[in-house]
Amino acid sequence: MLRRFLARLLAAAGSRSPRRAASAEEHAARYQAQHARGDYGGAAEALEAALRLRPDWTDARYNLGAVLTQLGRYAEAEAAYRQVLAAEPGRLLAYRMLGNVLHRQGRIAQLLDLLAQARRSHPEDFDLESFEL
Repeated sequence: MLRRFLARLLAAAGSRSPRRAASAEEHAARYQAQHARGDYGGAAEALEAALRLRPDWTDARYNLGAVLTQLGRYAEAEAAYRQVLAAEPGRLLAYRMLGNVLHRQGRIAQLLDLLAQARRSHPEDFDLESFEL
């Protein structure tokens, strides 16, 4: 059902007048469709377009970090996650994903600092403690 909705939305977006600019939400729908097809480059482009229109949209920025991680664009993914954490310091999944990026790059000292910071915000989270160990 979601795929049919996204297909209709994409078809409507493709048939619209070239003078009308797409909204951030339309770019986000394009991200969903591109991501579902495994086109992570296209998904990243769609999110970047959405964020140009709504730079404070932390959910889109978080998703951009995830897609950039999948593409191996770790420096950009790190920047995206750090922007999410600056806007929402308590966002646990952003800590985990940023930690994953740091771990993939072998930046263990920075990873441990990040996990210590995250554990101060979320002392009850066993997964953070486990990741740290």
